Amino acid sequence: MVSLLQFIESILSLNSNQQEQGEVLGINPSYLSMSNAFGPFISGLLVSLGYKLPLWLTGVLTIATAWFALNLKSEFKCYKNLSK
Repeated sequence: MVSLLQFIESILSLNSNQQEQGEVLGINPSYLSMSNAFGPFISGLLVSLGYKLPLWLTGVLTIATAWFALNLKSEFKCYKNLSK
């Protein structure tokens, strides 16, 4: 998980200019903290409706996120051009 977070931070860093880099790299952990805080609460509410519901919802959200990421893949640079 740690290497994935580092990969995300490097992509965010490469795709933001120097003026907004600090803001972008600060917002990312804020979203991660919010998901860690609200995720168990939302999952607990979903379990009260049925034990399979959180699993199905997670599967659907994972597929939707993968589709979204693959569609945006061409718009982001994932490496730094060193030929300048």
